[in-house]
Amino acid sequence: MITVELYPDAIGGGGVYAKYLKNCLKVKTFTIKRRVPLRDSDVRQLNLIAPISKHALFLAVYPLYLLCSIIFLAREKPRIVIANTVYDVLPAIIMKKNLIFIVHDLTMLYRGSIAKWLLKLAVKKARALVFPSRTAYITLKSVLNVDKEKVHIIPNPVDIDKLRSIDKKLARKWLEKKLNMRLDNMKVILYAGAISKAKGVHILLKVFERLSKERDDIILVLVGSIMDKELMNYLKNYGDKVRYSGTLVGNAMSVLLKGVDLVVNPTMLNEVQPRIIMEALAANKHVIASKIPAIVELCKTCKANSLCGLFELGNQNSLHRTLNEILNEVESAMHTSFTPIMGLYSSERFIKGWIILIRRILSENL
Repeated sequence: MITVELYPDAIGGGGVYAKYLKNCLKVKTFTIKRRVPLRDSDVRQLNLIAPISKHALFLAVYPLYLLCSIIFLAREKPRIVIANTVYDVLPAIIMKKNLIFIVHDLTMLYRGSIAKWLLKLAVKKARALVFPSRTAYITLKSVLNVDKEKVHIIPNPVDIDKLRSIDKKLARKWLEKKLNMRLDNMKVILYAGAISKAKGVHILLKVFERLSKERDDIILVLVGSIMDKELMNYLKNYGDKVRYSGTLVGNAMSVLLKGVDLVVNPTMLNEVQPRIIMEALAANKHVIASKIPAIVELCKTCKANSLCGLFELGNQNSLHRTLNEILNEVESAMHTSFTPIMGLYSSERFIKGWIILIRRILSENL
């Protein structure tokens, strides 16, 4: 079996790549040209820094992490290192390993000088750069010099069959039990992601407060990790109209998606490929989202413009208008036969893309 060092599975971002990459690599029949077998230690993924990378303490402990990573690579002797964050790039470069860098976080372009320097170094030294969307590649290319020969666009995967197989009525009953309330004639709006201002939750709450005074048939459900406690204190003003349901993973998240009426993503960031939008479209749900390039690309690729309501970034009036329009259409939208085209985001396509990439790099180093 191929073994891969992984940070525990998470929702979105690198955690998604880690989950499916693990499945991709754990195959006994993995061979490259000339029938050379892939040894257990040939591929390693460094993604251990995620829990502390956003804290000030990180800079203090990074030298120790760097040393541990170098020792780890020296002991395991992998031929390929897959870096999930810019902080994992340096040990692979120091140890002169074939580096595959996954570019799923472009906020590094706007962070401190160390993060941006590491991003530039990764782009320059990596054997391959993996982008989850063409938009991510275009965004990075507009700022840094990117070698086109290194670029591989492998979209994030979503479990399409699983999401479409869940019964809507059963999911709705599960949601009623979860919220401990009847949802007859109610329209449930879901926000899933970090509870933070960077994700636009403060804008969503202000718009929902205004909207809930205009209509009494809506409820907002928030799911995700709490990054801004001030926002959570603000929720107390809404009573039963706004519910926080903690952090859900796996099957519970899939059932929740099928049980709600629409999904909203008011992000303030130029994200590369919001996973919740992909999952909502796979579940045949209306989505309301900030009009950023990655989401525009996603709706267009899935031929799902009729399900996508996009509003101007950070504009409360635009969000209010779009929410109102979609809420009025939800009843008919739930019975539509339209199904977004999600083949580009299948797990099979994702795994195939990674296998081709790893085989190519290994065969070039025979």
